[in-house]
Amino acid sequence: MPSETMTVFPESRNSRTGRGDHRKHQLLLRGRRHRLACSLLKYRPSLVVVLAVGCIVCYLVRVRSAKQWVREESERPEDILVHYVWLENRVSAVPYDLKVLQYASIVSAVKRLHPVTIYLHTNAEFAGPYWNAVKNHIKVIPIKRILWANGRRLITIEQEADLFKLKAAKDYGGFLADFDIYFVGQRSQLVQWLKRYDCIFGKTFWKGQTFISSGGFACRPNTDFVREWLHEYEVNFRGYCGKNPIAAMYNACVFPMRLYGANATYRKTIHFADKGMYTYYGDEGAKFRHAHVNNWKRHFYVHNDDDYETHELSYSELFNRDSSFAQMFRDIVNPGLPILQLASSCQFQPPVDGLSVQYILQRQRTQFEPNDLTNAEYISLRSILKNLAPKRLVVHAPSTTELTGPLIVHLSQSFAGTQLYLCRQSSETSTAVQRDNMQGLIMTSDMYYIRKPTSSRKSASSTYWLTAVGFTTAAVLLFILSSSSSVTLIEFTGSLFTETRRGAPAYRACGKHLPVAYDVTQRIRARVQCRLSLPRPVLSDWMLSLPGRAQEETQYLDTFFVTGEIPSNADLGDFLFIAAATIGMAEASARKAVFTGTILHSENFMHEFYSPQLLSKQDSQSFRQGLLNRTVFIVSTPGVFDKSLRRRMDIRSPVASTAKQHAKVSVLRGSFQSWKYFHKYKPLLDYQFVLKEDIYDQAAKKLFAGLEAKKDVDVLIGISVFRKMALEPGLASPGYSATNKRYFLRAIARMSAMYPGAMLFAVSDDVSWCRTAFEGVANIVFVESMDPVVTLAMLMLADHLILSVGSLGWWGAYQGDALDVVYYNHWARPHSAIARNYRENDYFLPHWTGLD
Repeated sequence: MPSETMTVFPESRNSRTGRGDHRKHQLLLRGRRHRLACSLLKYRPSLVVVLAVGCIVCYLVRVRSAKQWVREESERPEDILVHYVWLENRVSAVPYDLKVLQYASIVSAVKRLHPVTIYLHTNAEFAGPYWNAVKNHIKVIPIKRILWANGRRLITIEQEADLFKLKAAKDYGGFLADFDIYFVGQRSQLVQWLKRYDCIFGKTFWKGQTFISSGGFACRPNTDFVREWLHEYEVNFRGYCGKNPIAAMYNACVFPMRLYGANATYRKTIHFADKGMYTYYGDEGAKFRHAHVNNWKRHFYVHNDDDYETHELSYSELFNRDSSFAQMFRDIVNPGLPILQLASSCQFQPPVDGLSVQYILQRQRTQFEPNDLTNAEYISLRSILKNLAPKRLVVHAPSTTELTGPLIVHLSQSFAGTQLYLCRQSSETSTAVQRDNMQGLIMTSDMYYIRKPTSSRKSASSTYWLTAVGFTTAAVLLFILSSSSSVTLIEFTGSLFTETRRGAPAYRACGKHLPVAYDVTQRIRARVQCRLSLPRPVLSDWMLSLPGRAQEETQYLDTFFVTGEIPSNADLGDFLFIAAATIGMAEASARKAVFTGTILHSENFMHEFYSPQLLSKQDSQSFRQGLLNRTVFIVSTPGVFDKSLRRRMDIRSPVASTAKQHAKVSVLRGSFQSWKYFHKYKPLLDYQFVLKEDIYDQAAKKLFAGLEAKKDVDVLIGISVFRKMALEPGLASPGYSATNKRYFLRAIARMSAMYPGAMLFAVSDDVSWCRTAFEGVANIVFVESMDPVVTLAMLMLADHLILSVGSLGWWGAYQGDALDVVYYNHWARPHSAIARNYRENDYFLPHWTGLD
């Protein structure tokens, strides 16, 4: 027994030792996992950010690759869009009966250009036999009339149509045509032009002068030339003809020709097809209509209006007339010879070396449309021929069908390798019986064959997985680097996107990023230089007052104005608020901003403010008369945005009463201290509020003097300390409170921690208080505010800003390029009238930071 016990005991002891070693190993592994888990928890937010960004980028890469494949497959440069514009100058319940010449223009576009889509931008409804014959080729885009541009009434409906054509050219691109444009050339000519140039125009002539013809032209979408041309309508529309007919043609013909001649880039990207896009006018136009002219077929299109006719022509009159115009008409509407081979028997044996497709047309044709496919049928057939490439395609159609239209011609020419047959089925034969007798792939006209991507999708997939692997690897490397260097991953990843070295954010000048290598002095000089060289702003459509946001119908034709009342004791900041609100509300309400009387502080700005002396004689007289019956809009509380003000001022708005809505002159009175009145039009303010060069020089010299006294300065932080204005009885009583010492010290500590190596300059009207309050703060320079405009310039040139009470510092942050802006939360005294009504989001911009 003892021996047994002795033999059992060592085995038990050994087994326990094994279990103990195993438990130690488990604890060791658990400890390692615990440390790894702690590390992961420590850097969990950073990893989440990196992985989230990686997933988003991978998804965008995949979507972009798919979009690129779709664009390459279905939106080739060879695809052409055609746009027509038709506006009715009447309100009627009777649809418009499409005329025979309008029908001929559309058929010529379908037959010659083979467009992907024909868009008809219109406010009317169409009917009639000619409309029924072409409506399947057209996509109607409903529009509302635009009666105003730049505060002026559009006099003629042709001016409205030109404006819509320019908008379509910017948004869609393609060929923009009037209904008196007839295409006689080949689409290949237009395709070659659009591959080489941004826009193609014809020329028109009047009294020895040459102008751009806006009756028919082609452009790529969103070109600079079209955007600048469209912008001229918005800011300088000259709609009044008067005694000079050129005034009516200025925006449509004169200005684009001047723009072309003044810009060397446009002379390279714009092409004039003088012979290709030809207008027959005058004696030559009458001869083209009623006699014969030579070489009219060599043109790409012919432009010839109806002024040479004494009455509306019928189809038979045009068809039987002996003239070049009638010959062109017959060529357009003539259906031509049958394109598809007529099958004697609808039963075919399958081809040995290819695919056979049986295609069933399901729609019955009317007497006005027997010869053509619809757009849907054309796209369906094209998808089959392109993606399947069948050896034979048999079209099964009703017994009366004759497919000889331009779309089936284009298909037969584009896919010459496929044998096309037409099989006429009697109406008594059911679709089920037809299908039982068919061999091969059976498809109907409402079916489309979409080819799956091969090489393109493969490359997209490989790009997607390479991107995913790359981001995963980057996340792991960043985690390892952060663990070994004790730098948080969020700091490191953040520096990849916002910094190239620690403490070097992407600083800006006039909103544009500066090179990271620029030091403080170079950044100051760059900001001064860009301000002095700001060009006249070109506002995009979303910045301009959009007529679609308000009702456009109005019975007045005069120009409307807005002016702001500037108090005689207004300081610089208050003046800027009133001037900015005047400019912003003028743009938003389709009015013109005018500044009357003595314009305070205007001598400090480089660009002149628009005064009554700069108005035309007619506008000046209208403005003076309007002042006698002006409408005043009052906002009494600072930091409050009145949402209804634009609607009450807008001459197009149905919200306001008739007296206020149609007042020629609107006056802004009170405190318009909210960025929401004008931020949408900030490019205009940046240009208008450029200070004179000597003011920037004085501000820069003061900053350079402070920088010379300090060494190793990488960042410039401005502090506006204005206390006396808040302590004066006239200003303190409404509810302003002075900024306290605690707020400034907290803001300085925050800025110093975020931007080490910074120099602070405090601009103040009470320097003695600043020296006492900021005692112990390193790298600070005190500047006494003697001239408000120089103070404003200094604040605008800073990298970051700390604001106190007062509108001057607010404008220094708004007009400047400070990245980080801190403001005082409690500038309004508690329980005061201002505190009860003031809204923080209306006064301070969302990306600024508030501190107590």
